[in-house]
Amino acid sequence: MQNHTLSYKIKDRVTGLYRKADGKWSKNGKTWSNLGYLKNHFNCHGLKDITKIPPNWEIIVLIEVPCTNILAAGIHTLDKETILKLALEN
Repeated sequence: MQNHTLSYKIKDRVTGLYRKADGKWSKNGKTWSNLGYLKNHFNCHGLKDITKIPPNWEIIVLIEVPCTNILAAGIHTLDKETILKLALEN
């Protein structure tokens, strides 16, 4: 059983803005709920190969972990490694 969810955003490292579904940029941008939707967005905007996005863009992966997992682990301060470990369990 998977105990986390993943979603995706596209960030321009230079401007700090996030990509919207219409291809424009904004402070919050769009969050894609799965990798297929993100790839479809790239395809619709002429970027057929997700590995060849402009170098100043980055794909942000948002990992949502239920609080019960965090509380069960007895964690009060989370670091990146612990978050990834919790998210990738099961």
